[in-house]
Amino acid sequence: MLAIAPRGHGITLVSSTLPQGELPVPTSSLLLTKAVTKYSAVVPCDWRAAEKVEAMSNVGVVICTMDEAVLLSLLVAVLLENHASRISRTLTIHPNRIMWLLTTDRAELRWFPQPPQRYAILSHVWAKDASGLPTEQTFQEVQQIARECAHTDDNPRDRVSPKIRQFCIFAEAHGFQFVWLDACCINTESSAELSEALNSMFRWYADAEVCYAYLHDVSGSERLATPDSEFRTSEWFKRGWTLQELIAPKDVVFLSRLWFPIASKRSFAPLLEEITGVDADVLMGTMSVHEVSVARRKVHPSCACKRRY
Repeated sequence: MLAIAPRGHGITLVSSTLPQGELPVPTSSLLLTKAVTKYSAVVPCDWRAAEKVEAMSNVGVVICTMDEAVLLSLLVAVLLENHASRISRTLTIHPNRIMWLLTTDRAELRWFPQPPQRYAILSHVWAKDASGLPTEQTFQEVQQIARECAHTDDNPRDRVSPKIRQFCIFAEAHGFQFVWLDACCINTESSAELSEALNSMFRWYADAEVCYAYLHDVSGSERLATPDSEFRTSEWFKRGWTLQELIAPKDVVFLSRLWFPIASKRSFAPLLEEITGVDADVLMGTMSVHEVSVARRKVHPSCACKRRY
Protein backbone atom coordinates (compact mmCIF):
# COMPACT_ATOMS: atom_id res chain seq x y z
CA MET A 1 0.00 0.00 0.00
CA LEU A 2 1.17 3.53 -0.79
CA ALA A 3 -0.61 6.44 0.84
CA ILE A 4 -0.07 10.18 0.92
CA ALA A 5 -1.79 11.81 3.88
CA PRO A 6 -1.42 15.00 5.96
CA ARG A 7 0.24 15.01 9.35
CA GLY A 8 0.19 18.37 11.07
CA HIS A 9 1.69 20.90 8.65
CA GLY A 10 3.31 18.26 6.47
CA ILE A 11 2.58 15.31 4.25
CA THR A 12 3.26 11.82 5.54
CA LEU A 13 4.02 9.24 2.90
CA VAL A 14 3.74 5.63 4.11
CA SER A 15 4.88 2.73 1.95
CA SER A 16 6.04 -0.82 2.41
CA THR A 17 8.28 -0.45 -0.64
CA LEU A 18 9.68 3.04 -0.25
CA PRO A 19 13.24 3.03 -1.70
CA GLN A 20 16.23 4.05 0.32
CA GLY A 21 18.35 7.01 -0.60
CA GLU A 22 17.58 10.23 -2.41
CA LEU A 23 14.38 10.24 -4.47
CA PRO A 24 14.75 11.55 -8.03
CA VAL A 25 11.96 13.69 -9.41
CA PRO A 26 10.96 12.52 -12.90
CA THR A 27 8.09 14.53 -14.36
CA SER A 28 7.33 12.81 -17.67
CA SER A 29 3.58 12.44 -18.09
CA LEU A 30 4.24 9.15 -19.91
CA LEU A 31 6.10 7.73 -16.93
CA LEU A 32 3.37 8.99 -14.61
CA THR A 33 0.66 7.31 -16.68
CA LYS A 34 2.65 4.10 -16.76
CA ALA A 35 3.22 4.17 -13.00
CA VAL A 36 -0.39 4.86 -12.11
CA THR A 37 -1.74 2.30 -14.57
CA LYS A 38 0.63 -0.45 -13.51
CA TYR A 39 0.76 0.00 -9.78
CA SER A 40 -2.27 1.75 -8.34
CA ALA A 41 -5.32 3.92 -8.53
CA VAL A 42 -5.23 7.67 -8.11
CA VAL A 43 -7.96 9.06 -5.90
CA PRO A 44 -8.28 12.87 -5.67
CA CYS A 45 -9.58 13.97 -2.28
CA ASP A 46 -9.60 16.93 0.06
CA TRP A 47 -7.58 17.22 3.25
CA ARG A 48 -10.36 16.00 5.54
CA ALA A 49 -10.93 12.89 3.46
CA ALA A 50 -7.21 12.24 3.27
CA GLU A 51 -6.99 12.11 7.05
CA LYS A 52 -8.99 8.87 6.89
CA VAL A 53 -6.53 7.27 4.49
CA GLU A 54 -5.40 4.61 6.93
CA ALA A 55 -8.95 3.28 7.12
CA MET A 56 -9.19 3.14 3.32
CA SER A 57 -7.42 -0.17 2.86
CA ASN A 58 -8.65 -0.55 -0.72
CA VAL A 59 -6.94 2.65 -1.88
CA GLY A 60 -3.57 2.38 -3.57
CA VAL A 61 -2.69 6.06 -3.79
CA VAL A 62 -4.32 9.14 -2.36
CA ILE A 63 -3.44 12.51 -3.86
CA CYS A 64 -4.39 15.48 -1.71
CA THR A 65 -5.11 18.99 -2.92
CA MET A 66 -1.54 20.24 -2.55
CA ASP A 67 0.70 21.48 -5.35
CA GLU A 68 -0.09 18.95 -8.08
CA ALA A 69 3.37 18.95 -9.61
CA VAL A 70 4.98 18.21 -6.24
CA LEU A 71 2.75 15.26 -5.47
CA LEU A 72 2.85 13.76 -8.94
CA SER A 73 6.62 14.04 -9.08
CA LEU A 74 6.91 12.36 -5.69
CA LEU A 75 4.49 9.64 -6.76
CA VAL A 76 6.46 8.81 -9.89
CA ALA A 77 9.74 8.84 -8.00
CA VAL A 78 8.49 6.41 -5.39
CA LEU A 79 6.79 4.04 -7.81
CA LEU A 80 9.50 3.86 -10.47
CA GLU A 81 12.71 4.00 -8.44
CA ASN A 82 14.44 0.65 -8.85
CA HIS A 83 16.53 -0.07 -5.78
CA ALA A 84 17.73 -3.56 -4.89
CA SER A 85 17.27 -2.95 -1.18
CA ARG A 86 13.93 -1.62 0.07
CA ILE A 87 12.71 -1.06 3.59
CA SER A 88 9.51 -0.19 5.38
CA ARG A 89 9.52 3.34 6.72
CA THR A 90 7.61 6.59 6.98
CA LEU A 91 8.88 9.75 5.25
CA THR A 92 7.48 13.13 6.23
CA ILE A 93 7.45 15.72 3.43
CA HIS A 94 6.72 19.30 4.48
CA PRO A 95 5.04 21.18 1.60
CA ASN A 96 6.51 24.47 2.80
CA ARG A 97 10.08 23.12 3.04
CA ILE A 98 10.79 22.67 -0.63
CA MET A 99 13.48 23.82 -3.00
CA TRP A 100 13.00 24.39 -6.70
CA LEU A 101 16.02 24.14 -9.01
CA LEU A 102 16.50 24.51 -12.74
CA THR A 103 17.89 21.75 -14.90
CA THR A 104 20.84 23.12 -16.82
CA ASP A 105 20.10 21.23 -20.04
CA ARG A 106 16.50 22.42 -20.41
CA ALA A 107 15.94 25.19 -17.83
CA GLU A 108 12.99 23.29 -16.38
CA LEU A 109 12.04 23.62 -12.72
CA ARG A 110 12.35 20.54 -10.54
CA TRP A 111 11.16 20.15 -6.97
CA PHE A 112 13.40 18.71 -4.23
CA PRO A 113 12.39 17.85 -0.65
CA GLN A 114 15.96 18.80 0.28
CA PRO A 115 18.88 20.31 -1.66
CA PRO A 116 20.69 17.84 -3.95
CA GLN A 117 24.31 17.02 -3.31
CA ARG A 118 25.61 19.16 -6.19
CA TYR A 119 24.18 22.42 -7.47
CA ALA A 120 25.42 25.88 -8.37
CA ILE A 121 23.78 29.11 -7.33
CA LEU A 122 23.69 32.53 -8.98
CA SER A 123 24.11 35.85 -7.22
CA HIS A 124 23.19 38.84 -9.38
CA VAL A 125 21.69 42.31 -9.53
CA TRP A 126 18.06 42.20 -10.60
CA ALA A 127 17.37 43.96 -13.89
CA LYS A 128 14.81 46.77 -13.69
CA ASP A 129 12.82 48.81 -16.16
CA ALA A 130 12.79 52.62 -16.42
CA SER A 131 10.34 52.90 -13.54
CA GLY A 132 12.47 50.74 -11.27
CA LEU A 133 10.30 47.62 -11.43
CA PRO A 134 12.08 44.24 -11.74
CA THR A 135 12.07 42.65 -15.19
CA GLU A 136 13.53 39.27 -14.23
CA GLN A 137 11.65 36.19 -15.41
CA THR A 138 9.52 34.73 -12.63
CA PHE A 139 8.75 31.22 -11.41
CA GLN A 140 5.35 31.31 -13.12
CA GLU A 141 6.82 32.52 -16.43
CA VAL A 142 9.43 29.76 -16.49
CA GLN A 143 6.75 27.19 -15.69
CA GLN A 144 4.56 28.54 -18.48
CA ILE A 145 7.41 28.26 -20.99
CA ALA A 146 7.93 24.63 -19.97
CA ARG A 147 4.22 23.86 -20.42
CA GLU A 148 4.20 25.42 -23.89
CA CYS A 149 7.35 23.54 -24.92
CA ALA A 150 5.84 20.25 -23.72
CA HIS A 151 3.64 20.34 -26.84
CA THR A 152 6.51 21.03 -29.22
CA ASP A 153 10.07 19.88 -29.75
CA ASP A 154 11.42 23.19 -28.41
CA ASN A 155 13.94 23.24 -25.61
CA PRO A 156 12.62 25.61 -22.91
CA ARG A 157 16.18 26.84 -22.35
CA ASP A 158 16.04 28.50 -25.77
CA ARG A 159 13.04 30.58 -24.70
CA VAL A 160 13.93 31.72 -21.20
CA SER A 161 15.63 35.06 -20.54
CA PRO A 162 19.24 35.52 -21.70
CA LYS A 163 20.48 35.59 -18.09
CA ILE A 164 18.81 32.30 -17.16
CA ARG A 165 19.87 30.69 -20.43
CA GLN A 166 23.52 31.77 -20.16
CA PHE A 167 23.71 30.71 -16.52
CA CYS A 168 22.37 27.26 -17.40
CA ILE A 169 24.81 26.92 -20.31
CA PHE A 170 27.76 28.09 -18.20
CA ALA A 171 26.91 25.80 -15.26
CA GLU A 172 26.28 22.81 -17.53
CA ALA A 173 29.69 23.33 -19.12
CA HIS A 174 31.18 23.15 -15.60
CA GLY A 175 29.48 19.86 -14.79
CA PHE A 176 26.33 20.97 -12.99
CA GLN A 177 22.97 19.35 -13.62
CA PHE A 178 21.01 21.72 -11.37
CA VAL A 179 21.20 25.44 -10.58
CA TRP A 180 19.32 27.90 -8.42
CA LEU A 181 18.66 31.60 -8.81
CA ASP A 182 16.28 33.65 -6.73
CA ALA A 183 14.30 35.34 -9.50
CA CYS A 184 12.71 32.19 -10.92
CA CYS A 185 13.27 29.44 -8.35
CA ILE A 186 10.96 30.88 -5.69
CA ASN A 187 7.20 30.76 -6.07
CA THR A 188 6.50 34.24 -4.74
CA GLU A 189 2.76 33.76 -5.23
CA SER A 190 2.85 31.31 -2.32
CA SER A 191 3.41 33.19 0.93
CA ALA A 192 4.45 29.93 2.63
CA GLU A 193 7.07 29.11 0.00
CA LEU A 194 8.35 32.69 -0.04
CA SER A 195 8.69 32.74 3.75
CA GLU A 196 10.47 29.38 3.78
CA ALA A 197 12.82 30.49 0.99
CA LEU A 198 13.80 33.63 2.88
CA ASN A 199 14.45 31.60 6.01
CA SER A 200 16.45 28.98 4.10
CA MET A 201 18.43 31.32 1.87
CA PHE A 202 21.65 31.36 3.89
CA ARG A 203 21.66 27.54 4.10
CA TRP A 204 21.00 27.19 0.37
CA TYR A 205 23.97 29.43 -0.43
CA ALA A 206 26.14 27.56 2.09
CA ASP A 207 25.16 24.15 0.68
CA ALA A 208 25.88 25.11 -2.94
CA GLU A 209 29.10 23.74 -4.37
CA VAL A 210 29.83 27.18 -5.79
CA CYS A 211 28.16 30.55 -6.04
CA TYR A 212 28.61 32.42 -9.31
CA ALA A 213 28.36 36.19 -8.93
CA TYR A 214 27.32 37.71 -12.25
CA LEU A 215 28.57 41.30 -12.59
CA HIS A 216 26.58 42.88 -15.42
CA ASP A 217 28.60 46.11 -15.23
CA VAL A 218 32.10 44.62 -15.31
CA SER A 219 33.84 43.96 -18.62
CA GLY A 220 36.82 42.19 -17.06
CA SER A 221 39.23 44.00 -19.35
CA GLU A 222 41.02 45.99 -16.61
CA ARG A 223 42.96 45.10 -13.48
CA LEU A 224 40.46 44.44 -10.69
CA ALA A 225 42.53 46.08 -7.95
CA THR A 226 42.91 49.38 -9.80
CA PRO A 227 41.34 52.26 -7.86
CA ASP A 228 37.81 52.96 -9.13
CA SER A 229 37.94 49.87 -11.32
CA GLU A 230 34.67 48.49 -12.67
CA PHE A 231 35.05 45.59 -10.24
CA ARG A 232 35.49 47.81 -7.17
CA THR A 233 32.55 50.01 -8.12
CA SER A 234 30.21 47.26 -9.34
CA GLU A 235 26.58 47.59 -8.31
CA TRP A 236 26.78 44.03 -6.99
CA PHE A 237 28.71 45.23 -3.93
CA LYS A 238 26.05 47.82 -3.08
CA ARG A 239 23.12 45.44 -2.63
CA GLY A 240 21.56 44.48 0.68
CA TRP A 241 22.05 40.75 0.03
CA THR A 242 25.76 40.96 -0.84
CA LEU A 243 27.16 40.08 2.59
CA GLN A 244 25.10 36.92 2.90
CA GLU A 245 25.87 35.81 -0.64
CA LEU A 246 29.56 36.53 -0.16
CA ILE A 247 30.01 34.93 3.26
CA ALA A 248 27.74 31.86 3.11
CA PRO A 249 29.08 29.98 0.03
CA LYS A 250 32.21 27.84 0.16
CA ASP A 251 33.49 29.79 -2.82
CA VAL A 252 32.27 32.65 -4.98
CA VAL A 253 33.41 32.92 -8.59
CA PHE A 254 32.89 36.34 -10.16
CA LEU A 255 31.78 36.46 -13.79
CA SER A 256 32.03 39.37 -16.21
CA ARG A 257 29.10 40.61 -18.28
CA LEU A 258 30.19 38.14 -20.99
CA TRP A 259 30.18 35.24 -18.49
CA PHE A 260 33.95 34.89 -18.21
CA PRO A 261 35.43 34.08 -14.76
CA ILE A 262 37.50 37.02 -13.58
CA ALA A 263 38.08 36.35 -9.87
CA SER A 264 37.13 34.15 -6.95
CA LYS A 265 36.56 34.70 -3.26
CA ARG A 266 39.45 32.41 -2.40
CA SER A 267 41.99 34.04 -4.70
CA PHE A 268 40.96 37.66 -4.10
CA ALA A 269 39.98 37.64 -0.42
CA PRO A 270 42.28 40.60 0.52
CA LEU A 271 40.81 42.76 -2.26
CA LEU A 272 37.28 41.79 -1.26
CA GLU A 273 38.11 42.77 2.32
CA GLU A 274 39.16 46.19 1.02
CA ILE A 275 35.93 46.60 -0.93
CA THR A 276 33.45 45.24 1.62
CA GLY A 277 35.25 45.60 4.92
CA VAL A 278 34.57 41.95 5.73
CA ASP A 279 37.60 40.23 7.25
CA ALA A 280 39.37 37.95 4.79
CA ASP A 281 39.33 35.21 7.44
CA VAL A 282 35.53 35.41 7.54
CA LEU A 283 35.35 35.26 3.76
CA MET A 284 37.63 32.22 3.72
CA GLY A 285 35.63 30.48 6.43
CA THR A 286 38.54 30.29 8.86
CA MET A 287 36.78 32.68 11.25
CA SER A 288 33.12 32.80 12.18
CA VAL A 289 31.35 36.10 11.75
CA HIS A 290 30.33 35.76 15.41
CA GLU A 291 34.01 36.00 16.38
CA VAL A 292 34.21 39.52 14.97
CA SER A 293 33.55 42.14 17.62
CA VAL A 294 30.36 44.15 17.45
CA ALA A 295 32.38 47.36 17.30
CA ARG A 296 34.36 46.05 14.31
CA ARG A 297 31.17 45.01 12.53
CA LYS A 298 29.73 48.49 12.98
CA VAL A 299 32.69 50.21 11.33
CA HIS A 300 32.75 47.95 8.29
CA PRO A 301 32.17 50.01 5.14
CA SER A 302 29.70 47.31 4.14
CA CYS A 303 27.26 48.35 6.84
CA ALA A 304 23.69 49.21 5.93
CA CYS A 305 24.34 52.95 5.78
CA LYS A 306 26.43 52.46 2.62
CA ARG A 307 24.13 49.97 0.96
CA ARG A 308 21.25 50.42 -1.46
CA TYR A 309 18.44 48.01 -0.72
